[in-house]
Amino acid sequence: MTIPESIDRLFTQAKEKDEFEFICTLINFKGMGSVQNTSNLFEWFQSIDYYQHLIDQTEDNHKKARIALMLYSTFFESSDLYNIIGSLCRITLGFRSSSYLFFKHDSADRWYGTGEKIGLINDLLLDSGFMEIQKFFEEVHHKEIRNTFFHSSYSLENDEYILHDSEPIFINEVGQSSVSISKFILPKTNSVLEFYKTFKDNYITHSKSYKTNKIIKGRFPELIEIEVLGSENGIIGFVAGGSSIKLKDNFWEARNIILNTPSELDRHIGDELNRFLTKEKIHSNDGLLQHLYDVIIKRNKPTEKLLLAKVYERFALMFMKKASDETNGFKKPSLFKIALMYFEKTYELDPTTALTQRYALAMYMVGDSVRDDDLKKRALRTIIKCLDLNNLQEDILKNILQIICDLRDRGIQIPDELKLFKSFLDSITVKEYEELIKIIQNKLGK
Repeated sequence: MTIPESIDRLFTQAKEKDEFEFICTLINFKGMGSVQNTSNLFEWFQSIDYYQHLIDQTEDNHKKARIALMLYSTFFESSDLYNIIGSLCRITLGFRSSSYLFFKHDSADRWYGTGEKIGLINDLLLDSGFMEIQKFFEEVHHKEIRNTFFHSSYSLENDEYILHDSEPIFINEVGQSSVSISKFILPKTNSVLEFYKTFKDNYITHSKSYKTNKIIKGRFPELIEIEVLGSENGIIGFVAGGSSIKLKDNFWEARNIILNTPSELDRHIGDELNRFLTKEKIHSNDGLLQHLYDVIIKRNKPTEKLLLAKVYERFALMFMKKASDETNGFKKPSLFKIALMYFEKTYELDPTTALTQRYALAMYMVGDSVRDDDLKKRALRTIIKCLDLNNLQEDILKNILQIICDLRDRGIQIPDELKLFKSFLDSITVKEYEELIKIIQNKLGK
Protein backbone atom coordinates (compact mmCIF):
# COMPACT_ATOMS: atom_id res chain seq x y z
CA MET A 1 0.00 0.00 0.00
CA THR A 2 1.32 3.47 -0.90
CA ILE A 3 1.70 6.31 1.60
CA PRO A 4 -1.30 8.23 0.14
CA GLU A 5 -3.45 5.09 0.35
CA SER A 6 -2.35 4.45 3.93
CA ILE A 7 -3.09 8.02 5.06
CA ASP A 8 -6.49 7.89 3.34
CA ARG A 9 -7.23 4.65 5.19
CA LEU A 10 -6.14 6.12 8.55
CA PHE A 11 -8.60 9.01 8.31
CA THR A 12 -11.41 6.82 6.96
CA GLN A 13 -11.04 4.04 9.53
CA ALA A 14 -10.90 6.49 12.42
CA LYS A 15 -14.12 8.17 11.26
CA GLU A 16 -15.87 4.82 10.82
CA LYS A 17 -14.72 3.59 14.24
CA ASP A 18 -15.77 6.60 16.33
CA GLU A 19 -17.02 9.69 14.50
CA PHE A 20 -17.18 11.89 17.60
CA GLU A 21 -13.55 11.23 18.56
CA PHE A 22 -12.64 11.75 14.91
CA ILE A 23 -14.37 15.16 14.97
CA CYS A 24 -12.57 16.10 18.20
CA THR A 25 -9.28 15.33 16.46
CA LEU A 26 -10.20 17.52 13.48
CA ILE A 27 -11.27 20.40 15.73
CA ASN A 28 -7.90 20.09 17.48
CA PHE A 29 -9.17 22.18 20.40
CA LYS A 30 -6.54 23.25 22.93
CA GLY A 31 -8.36 26.11 24.62
CA MET A 32 -10.35 29.22 23.89
CA GLY A 33 -8.79 31.66 21.45
CA SER A 34 -8.40 32.37 17.77
CA VAL A 35 -7.61 29.52 15.40
CA GLN A 36 -4.11 30.89 14.76
CA ASN A 37 -3.46 31.63 18.43
CA THR A 38 -4.32 28.17 19.75
CA SER A 39 -2.72 26.00 17.04
CA ASN A 40 0.11 26.28 14.55
CA LEU A 41 -1.44 23.72 12.19
CA PHE A 42 -2.59 26.23 9.58
CA GLU A 43 0.66 28.18 9.73
CA TRP A 44 2.38 24.82 9.15
CA PHE A 45 0.18 24.26 6.08
CA GLN A 46 0.92 27.72 4.71
CA SER A 47 4.65 27.61 5.33
CA ILE A 48 5.17 24.27 3.61
CA ASP A 49 3.05 25.39 0.64
CA TYR A 50 5.19 28.53 0.43
CA TYR A 51 8.46 26.60 0.59
CA GLN A 52 7.29 24.31 -2.17
CA HIS A 53 6.43 27.36 -4.27
CA LEU A 54 9.97 28.69 -3.78
CA ILE A 55 11.50 25.35 -4.75
CA ASP A 56 9.49 25.32 -7.95
CA GLN A 57 10.63 28.85 -8.81
CA THR A 58 14.36 28.11 -9.04
CA GLU A 59 16.58 25.84 -11.07
CA ASP A 60 19.69 26.57 -9.04
CA ASN A 61 20.60 23.33 -7.25
CA HIS A 62 21.94 24.99 -4.10
CA LYS A 63 19.00 27.40 -3.73
CA LYS A 64 16.64 24.50 -4.28
CA ALA A 65 18.48 22.46 -1.63
CA ARG A 66 18.32 25.25 1.00
CA ILE A 67 14.56 25.70 0.62
CA ALA A 68 14.03 21.93 0.43
CA LEU A 69 15.91 21.54 3.72
CA MET A 70 13.75 24.24 5.31
CA LEU A 71 10.63 22.40 4.12
CA TYR A 72 11.99 19.03 5.25
CA SER A 73 12.86 20.30 8.74
CA THR A 74 9.62 22.27 9.19
CA PHE A 75 7.56 19.22 8.30
CA PHE A 76 9.07 17.00 11.00
CA GLU A 77 8.95 19.66 13.75
CA SER A 78 5.16 20.08 13.97
CA SER A 79 3.68 18.62 17.18
CA ASP A 80 0.17 18.83 15.71
CA LEU A 81 1.17 16.36 12.98
CA TYR A 82 2.07 13.71 15.55
CA ASN A 83 -0.84 14.56 17.85
CA ILE A 84 -3.36 14.12 15.03
CA ILE A 85 -1.79 10.93 13.68
CA GLY A 86 -1.48 9.51 17.21
CA SER A 87 -5.10 10.32 18.04
CA LEU A 88 -6.37 8.80 14.77
CA CYS A 89 -4.44 5.61 15.55
CA ARG A 90 -5.87 5.50 19.09
CA ILE A 91 -9.38 5.87 17.67
CA THR A 92 -8.92 2.95 15.25
CA LEU A 93 -7.79 0.84 18.23
CA GLY A 94 -11.00 1.65 20.10
CA PHE A 95 -9.61 4.32 22.45
CA ARG A 96 -10.39 8.00 22.71
CA SER A 97 -8.41 10.78 21.05
CA SER A 98 -5.95 12.45 23.35
CA SER A 99 -4.97 16.04 24.01
CA TYR A 100 -2.39 14.57 26.41
CA LEU A 101 -0.26 12.80 23.82
CA PHE A 102 2.49 15.32 24.51
CA PHE A 103 1.64 16.04 28.13
CA LYS A 104 4.73 17.02 30.11
CA HIS A 105 4.88 17.03 33.90
CA ASP A 106 5.95 20.06 35.93
CA SER A 107 9.63 19.16 36.06
CA ALA A 108 9.97 19.14 32.27
CA ASP A 109 12.31 21.87 31.08
CA ARG A 110 11.98 21.43 27.33
CA TRP A 111 9.63 20.36 24.55
CA TYR A 112 9.86 16.91 23.06
CA GLY A 113 12.42 16.56 20.29
CA THR A 114 11.41 15.29 16.88
CA GLY A 115 12.88 11.83 17.47
CA GLU A 116 10.92 11.57 20.73
CA LYS A 117 7.67 12.61 19.02
CA ILE A 118 8.21 9.99 16.33
CA GLY A 119 8.85 7.46 19.10
CA LEU A 120 5.53 8.40 20.71
CA ILE A 121 3.52 7.35 17.64
CA ASN A 122 5.75 4.49 16.47
CA ASP A 123 3.97 1.63 18.22
CA LEU A 124 0.55 3.23 17.80
CA LEU A 125 1.09 3.05 14.04
CA LEU A 126 2.25 -0.56 14.18
CA ASP A 127 -0.50 -1.66 16.58
CA SER A 128 -3.19 -0.13 14.40
CA GLY A 129 -1.80 -1.66 11.22
CA PHE A 130 -0.30 1.40 9.52
CA MET A 131 3.15 0.00 8.91
CA GLU A 132 3.68 2.12 5.78
CA ILE A 133 3.37 5.34 7.77
CA GLN A 134 5.65 4.01 10.51
CA LYS A 135 8.18 3.02 7.85
CA PHE A 136 7.97 6.50 6.31
CA PHE A 137 9.09 8.16 9.55
CA GLU A 138 11.77 5.51 10.09
CA GLU A 139 13.27 5.84 6.61
CA VAL A 140 12.71 9.48 5.64
CA HIS A 141 13.53 11.30 8.88
CA HIS A 142 17.25 11.82 9.49
CA LYS A 143 18.01 13.84 12.61
CA GLU A 144 21.52 14.55 11.32
CA ILE A 145 20.11 16.44 8.31
CA ARG A 146 17.63 18.43 10.38
CA ASN A 147 20.16 19.26 13.13
CA THR A 148 22.99 20.32 10.84
CA PHE A 149 20.67 22.50 8.77
CA PHE A 150 18.97 24.21 11.73
CA HIS A 151 22.33 24.81 13.42
CA SER A 152 23.97 26.03 10.20
CA SER A 153 26.46 23.23 10.56
CA TYR A 154 26.67 22.26 6.91
CA SER A 155 28.07 23.37 3.59
CA LEU A 156 27.19 22.81 -0.07
CA GLU A 157 29.70 21.93 -2.76
CA ASN A 158 28.65 20.93 -6.27
CA ASP A 159 26.03 18.19 -5.67
CA GLU A 160 27.04 17.47 -2.07
CA TYR A 161 25.44 18.37 1.25
CA ILE A 162 28.32 18.19 3.72
CA LEU A 163 27.72 17.68 7.46
CA HIS A 164 29.94 19.48 9.99
CA ASP A 165 30.23 18.73 13.72
CA SER A 166 27.75 15.90 13.37
CA GLU A 167 27.49 12.17 13.55
CA PRO A 168 27.43 10.57 10.09
CA ILE A 169 24.23 9.58 8.34
CA PHE A 170 23.95 5.81 8.07
CA ILE A 171 22.65 4.67 4.71
CA ASN A 172 22.52 0.91 4.16
CA GLU A 173 24.54 0.59 7.39
CA VAL A 174 27.36 2.75 5.98
CA GLY A 175 28.17 6.03 7.74
CA GLN A 176 28.48 9.05 5.44
CA SER A 177 29.55 12.61 6.21
CA SER A 178 28.04 13.97 3.00
CA VAL A 179 25.08 13.10 0.79
CA SER A 180 23.99 13.96 -2.73
CA ILE A 181 21.58 16.85 -3.16
CA SER A 182 19.98 15.45 -6.30
CA LYS A 183 19.92 11.79 -5.23
CA PHE A 184 19.25 12.12 -1.50
CA ILE A 185 18.10 15.57 -0.26
CA LEU A 186 15.59 16.32 -3.01
CA PRO A 187 14.10 12.78 -3.18
CA LYS A 188 13.63 12.82 0.62
CA THR A 189 11.91 16.19 0.32
CA ASN A 190 9.64 14.81 -2.41
CA SER A 191 8.68 11.94 -0.11
CA VAL A 192 7.85 14.47 2.60
CA LEU A 193 5.75 16.48 0.15
CA GLU A 194 3.79 13.40 -0.92
CA PHE A 195 3.00 12.63 2.70
CA TYR A 196 2.20 16.25 3.56
CA LYS A 197 -0.15 16.80 0.61
CA THR A 198 -2.15 13.66 1.36
CA PHE A 199 -2.32 14.48 5.07
CA LYS A 200 -3.43 18.07 4.43
CA ASP A 201 -5.95 17.06 1.75
CA ASN A 202 -7.52 14.49 4.09
CA TYR A 203 -7.65 16.92 7.00
CA ILE A 204 -9.20 19.73 4.92
CA THR A 205 -11.59 17.46 2.99
CA HIS A 206 -12.94 15.73 6.10
CA SER A 207 -13.21 19.03 7.98
CA LYS A 208 -15.16 20.67 5.13
CA SER A 209 -17.44 17.66 4.64
CA TYR A 210 -19.62 18.76 7.60
CA LYS A 211 -21.79 21.29 5.73
CA THR A 212 -24.83 20.95 7.98
CA ASN A 213 -25.54 20.01 11.59
CA LYS A 214 -25.54 16.30 12.32
CA ILE A 215 -26.62 14.19 15.29
CA ILE A 216 -24.23 11.38 16.25
CA LYS A 217 -23.49 9.35 19.38
CA GLY A 218 -20.29 9.84 21.30
CA ARG A 219 -18.67 9.33 24.70
CA PHE A 220 -18.86 12.49 26.80
CA PRO A 221 -17.84 10.66 28.92
CA GLU A 222 -20.95 8.46 28.80
CA LEU A 223 -22.46 7.55 25.43
CA ILE A 224 -24.90 10.37 24.57
CA GLU A 225 -26.33 12.13 21.53
CA ILE A 226 -24.07 14.92 20.28
CA GLU A 227 -24.88 17.59 17.73
CA VAL A 228 -22.04 18.28 15.32
CA LEU A 229 -22.12 21.87 14.08
CA GLY A 230 -21.54 22.29 10.36
CA SER A 231 -21.34 25.26 8.00
CA GLU A 232 -20.57 25.98 4.38
CA ASN A 233 -16.91 26.15 5.42
CA GLY A 234 -17.08 22.85 7.28
CA ILE A 235 -17.11 21.80 10.92
CA ILE A 236 -17.38 24.60 13.48
CA GLY A 237 -17.85 22.65 16.72
CA PHE A 238 -20.30 20.48 18.63
CA VAL A 239 -22.87 20.57 21.42
CA ALA A 240 -22.93 17.73 23.99
CA GLY A 241 -25.53 18.19 26.73
CA GLY A 242 -24.59 21.34 28.60
CA SER A 243 -21.13 21.52 27.02
CA SER A 244 -20.06 22.91 23.68
CA ILE A 245 -17.18 24.03 21.48
CA LYS A 246 -18.08 26.60 18.82
CA LEU A 247 -16.07 28.53 16.26
CA LYS A 248 -17.37 32.11 16.08
CA ASP A 249 -15.65 34.74 13.95
CA ASN A 250 -12.47 32.62 13.85
CA PHE A 251 -12.50 32.35 17.65
CA TRP A 252 -12.98 29.08 19.52
CA GLU A 253 -15.53 29.47 22.31
CA ALA A 254 -16.09 26.70 24.85
CA ARG A 255 -18.67 26.01 27.51
CA ASN A 256 -18.00 23.51 30.30
CA ILE A 257 -14.92 22.22 28.44
CA ILE A 258 -11.66 22.06 30.41
CA LEU A 259 -9.04 19.74 28.96
CA ASN A 260 -6.57 19.82 31.84
CA THR A 261 -8.89 18.80 34.66
CA PRO A 262 -7.70 16.03 37.00
CA SER A 263 -10.60 13.81 35.91
CA GLU A 264 -9.66 14.17 32.24
CA LEU A 265 -6.05 13.25 32.95
CA ASP A 266 -7.23 10.33 35.09
CA ARG A 267 -9.29 9.13 32.15
CA HIS A 268 -6.37 9.39 29.77
CA ILE A 269 -4.00 7.50 32.09
CA GLY A 270 -6.63 4.81 32.65
CA ASP A 271 -7.04 4.45 28.88
CA GLU A 272 -3.29 4.15 28.39
CA LEU A 273 -2.88 1.55 31.14
CA ASN A 274 -5.73 -0.48 29.66
CA ARG A 275 -4.25 -0.20 26.17
CA PHE A 276 -0.86 -1.46 27.32
CA LEU A 277 -2.36 -4.26 29.43
CA THR A 278 -4.29 -5.56 26.40
CA LYS A 279 -1.67 -5.11 23.68
CA GLU A 280 -1.17 -8.35 21.78
CA LYS A 281 2.27 -7.42 20.47
CA ILE A 282 5.09 -5.17 21.48
CA HIS A 283 7.24 -3.97 18.62
CA SER A 284 9.92 -1.87 20.26
CA ASN A 285 10.81 0.19 23.28
CA ASP A 286 7.53 2.11 23.14
CA GLY A 287 8.01 5.87 23.53
CA LEU A 288 4.47 6.29 24.86
CA LEU A 289 5.20 3.77 27.62
CA GLN A 290 8.16 5.86 28.81
CA HIS A 291 5.93 8.93 28.53
CA LEU A 292 3.27 7.24 30.70
CA TYR A 293 5.94 6.20 33.21
CA ASP A 294 7.13 9.81 33.56
CA VAL A 295 3.60 11.08 34.22
CA ILE A 296 2.72 8.31 36.70
CA ILE A 297 5.97 8.74 38.64
CA LYS A 298 5.22 12.45 38.92
CA ARG A 299 1.66 11.82 40.15
CA ASN A 300 2.88 9.11 42.56
CA LYS A 301 -0.50 7.40 42.91
CA PRO A 302 -0.05 3.83 44.28
CA THR A 303 -2.86 2.29 42.20
CA GLU A 304 -1.42 3.69 38.96
CA LYS A 305 2.09 2.52 39.87
CA LEU A 306 0.87 -1.01 40.61
CA LEU A 307 -0.96 -1.23 37.28
CA LEU A 308 2.05 0.13 35.41
CA ALA A 309 4.22 -2.49 37.17
CA LYS A 310 1.94 -5.17 35.71
CA VAL A 311 2.40 -3.60 32.26
CA TYR A 312 6.19 -3.74 32.57
CA GLU A 313 6.10 -7.32 33.87
CA ARG A 314 3.89 -8.34 30.95
CA PHE A 315 6.24 -6.71 28.46
CA ALA A 316 9.27 -8.27 30.15
CA LEU A 317 7.79 -11.74 29.70
CA MET A 318 6.90 -10.97 26.07
CA PHE A 319 10.50 -9.95 25.39
CA MET A 320 11.84 -13.03 27.16
CA LYS A 321 9.81 -15.14 24.76
CA LYS A 322 10.98 -13.08 21.78
CA ALA A 323 14.58 -13.56 22.93
CA SER A 324 14.12 -17.32 23.40
CA ASP A 325 12.54 -17.68 19.95
CA GLU A 326 15.12 -15.48 18.20
CA THR A 327 17.47 -17.49 15.96
CA ASN A 328 19.76 -14.57 15.16
CA GLY A 329 22.57 -14.71 17.70
CA PHE A 330 23.31 -11.01 17.28
CA LYS A 331 19.73 -9.96 18.13
CA LYS A 332 19.25 -12.21 21.15
CA PRO A 333 21.36 -10.14 23.63
CA SER A 334 19.50 -6.91 22.85
CA LEU A 335 16.13 -8.62 23.41
CA PHE A 336 17.27 -9.99 26.77
CA LYS A 337 18.55 -6.52 27.67
CA ILE A 338 15.13 -4.96 26.97
CA ALA A 339 13.45 -7.73 28.98
CA LEU A 340 15.75 -7.02 31.94
CA MET A 341 15.03 -3.29 31.69
CA TYR A 342 11.28 -4.01 31.87
CA PHE A 343 11.77 -6.36 34.84
CA GLU A 344 13.76 -3.68 36.68
CA LYS A 345 10.94 -1.17 36.10
CA THR A 346 8.48 -3.73 37.48
CA TYR A 347 10.35 -4.07 40.78
CA GLU A 348 10.96 -0.34 40.99
CA LEU A 349 7.21 0.39 40.71
CA ASP A 350 6.11 -2.54 42.87
CA PRO A 351 8.84 -3.90 45.19
CA THR A 352 6.42 -6.57 46.45
CA THR A 353 6.40 -8.32 43.06
CA ALA A 354 7.65 -11.87 43.52
CA LEU A 355 11.12 -12.64 42.15
CA THR A 356 10.99 -15.03 39.20
CA GLN A 357 13.34 -17.39 37.45
CA ARG A 358 12.80 -15.49 34.20
CA TYR A 359 14.00 -12.28 35.83
CA ALA A 360 17.13 -14.06 37.04
CA LEU A 361 17.73 -15.60 33.62
CA ALA A 362 17.37 -12.20 31.93
CA MET A 363 20.01 -10.89 34.35
CA TYR A 364 22.30 -13.82 33.62
CA MET A 365 21.95 -13.57 29.83
CA VAL A 366 22.66 -9.83 29.86
CA GLY A 367 25.59 -10.30 32.24
CA ASP A 368 26.96 -13.01 29.95
CA SER A 369 26.62 -10.87 26.80
CA VAL A 370 28.38 -7.84 28.31
CA ARG A 371 30.81 -9.91 30.44
CA ASP A 372 29.54 -8.45 33.69
CA ASP A 373 30.41 -11.04 36.35
CA ASP A 374 28.78 -9.02 39.14
CA LEU A 375 25.48 -9.07 37.25
CA LYS A 376 25.80 -12.82 36.78
CA LYS A 377 26.44 -13.28 40.52
CA ARG A 378 23.37 -11.17 41.20
CA ALA A 379 21.43 -13.42 38.81
CA LEU A 380 22.58 -16.46 40.79
CA ARG A 381 21.47 -14.96 44.11
CA THR A 382 18.12 -14.02 42.59
CA ILE A 383 17.39 -17.43 41.13
CA ILE A 384 18.30 -19.15 44.42
CA LYS A 385 15.80 -16.88 46.16
CA CYS A 386 13.17 -18.11 43.69
CA LEU A 387 13.44 -21.68 45.00
CA ASP A 388 10.28 -22.93 46.66
CA LEU A 389 10.06 -26.23 48.58
CA ASN A 390 6.34 -26.41 47.88
CA ASN A 391 6.86 -26.10 44.15
CA LEU A 392 10.35 -27.39 43.42
CA GLN A 393 11.07 -27.50 39.70
CA GLU A 394 13.86 -29.45 38.11
CA ASP A 395 14.59 -26.77 35.49
CA ILE A 396 15.28 -24.10 38.11
CA LEU A 397 17.77 -26.39 39.86
CA LYS A 398 19.49 -27.14 36.57
CA ASN A 399 19.66 -23.41 35.74
CA ILE A 400 21.22 -22.72 39.12
CA LEU A 401 23.77 -25.46 38.56
CA GLN A 402 24.59 -24.12 35.11
CA ILE A 403 25.24 -20.62 36.45
CA ILE A 404 27.35 -21.98 39.34
CA CYS A 405 29.47 -24.08 36.99
CA ASP A 406 29.92 -21.15 34.61
CA LEU A 407 31.06 -18.80 37.36
CA ARG A 408 33.38 -21.38 38.91
CA ASP A 409 34.87 -22.22 35.51
CA ARG A 410 35.72 -18.54 35.15
CA GLY A 411 37.43 -18.56 38.52
CA ILE A 412 34.86 -16.25 40.09
CA GLN A 413 34.53 -16.65 43.86
CA ILE A 414 30.95 -17.21 45.01
CA PRO A 415 31.20 -18.50 48.61
CA ASP A 416 28.09 -16.67 49.86
CA GLU A 417 25.99 -17.90 46.93
CA LEU A 418 27.19 -21.49 47.41
CA LYS A 419 26.41 -21.35 51.11
CA LEU A 420 22.91 -20.06 50.37
CA PHE A 421 22.30 -22.81 47.82
CA LYS A 422 23.74 -25.60 49.99
CA SER A 423 21.55 -24.62 52.92
CA PHE A 424 18.55 -24.94 50.67
CA LEU A 425 19.64 -28.34 49.39
CA ASP A 426 20.08 -29.58 52.93
CA SER A 427 16.46 -28.77 53.65
CA ILE A 428 15.09 -30.94 50.81
CA THR A 429 13.81 -34.41 51.70
CA VAL A 430 11.46 -35.07 48.78
CA LYS A 431 12.28 -38.53 47.50
CA GLU A 432 11.91 -37.92 43.76
CA TYR A 433 14.67 -35.30 43.88
CA GLU A 434 17.22 -37.36 45.77
CA GLU A 435 19.19 -38.40 42.71
CA LEU A 436 19.20 -34.85 41.33
CA ILE A 437 20.42 -33.56 44.70
CA LYS A 438 23.31 -36.05 44.72
CA ILE A 439 24.43 -34.91 41.28
CA ILE A 440 24.28 -31.27 42.32
CA GLN A 441 26.05 -31.91 45.61
CA ASN A 442 28.82 -33.82 43.85
CA LYS A 443 29.28 -30.93 41.46
CA LEU A 444 29.56 -28.59 44.43
CA GLY A 445 32.21 -30.83 45.97
CA LYS A 446 30.25 -31.76 49.08
